[in-house]
Amino acid sequence: MFVVQSYYENVIQKIAEKEKRLVDIQPEKEYAYHNCGDQWHDNPHYNNLLSEERGLLTTLNELRAQISSMKIIDIISPANFNSVGLCTRVVVNEYDINTDKEQTKEICIMPLGADDVSCGILPYTAPYAAALMGAEIGDVIEIKIPRGNLNITIMKIKGV
Repeated sequence: MFVVQSYYENVIQKIAEKEKRLVDIQPEKEYAYHNCGDQWHDNPHYNNLLSEERGLLTTLNELRAQISSMKIIDIISPANFNSVGLCTRVVVNEYDINTDKEQTKEICIMPLGADDVSCGILPYTAPYAAALMGAEIGDVIEIKIPRGNLNITIMKIKGV
C-alpha cells in the first residue's frame, strides 16, 4: 500500500488513540463488574465495555496490518513517463459506450492520503485509476461502471 507521510501519521495516531482507550476501559470494566449489576451476568454496562474492547482489539489488529503493508513515498514525478503509475498526470479520452459521448479528462494518480477526487486527483486504489495503472500512450482500456462501459484511451502521460 503506497501512502504519503501524513496518511501514515494519521494511522499511527489512530492506533495510539485506540490503545489509550483500551487501557482506559480496564478500570471501567473492573468497576462495572463489581458495582453495576450481577457481576458479568445481567450487567449491560459491563457487557457494553466488553463489546467495545473487542471492537478496539479488532480495529487495532486491522490498523497494525495496514501499517505493516504501507510504503511511504514522496510525491515526486517518476523518471520516465512511458506508462501510467504513481504520481503521474494522465490525459485520457473517455468514450461512454452507452451515451455515445466523448470527453477529454486529465487525472492525477496519487498514493493514499494525497488524493482529492473532486479535483481529479485519484488514489491509485480507486477502480478508475487502478484500471489505468501500467497502461501506455495509445492503450485503450475498457472500464465497467454501473451505467455501462467506458473506453479510455491514454493520450498523454506526464509528471505531477
